[in-house]
Amino acid sequence: MVAQKDLGEAHDHAFAIRDLVKALPAKVPAEDKEKAETGAKEITKLAADIDKSAAAKAQKATEANVKKMDEAIAKLKTDLKAK
Repeated sequence: MVAQKDLGEAHDHAFAIRDLVKALPAKVPAEDKEKAETGAKEITKLAADIDKSAAAKAQKATEANVKKMDEAIAKLKTDLKAK
């Protein structure tokens, strides 16, 4: 979607991901709650950044923000798997 220069739906996807991640702290074991909360805060910020850059039709900034979100999701996934 962003790679095809369709920024119109970027915020919808970013906020859907944000909403799912925000639900994680209540779903993970107690020892992982802090990691989930930290990841959720970062992804919430990035979703807002994607919304702003997409609304401004800033293709490169939106692509950069999507990449940051991908990295934050990957880190959260790794953090929650690590024991």
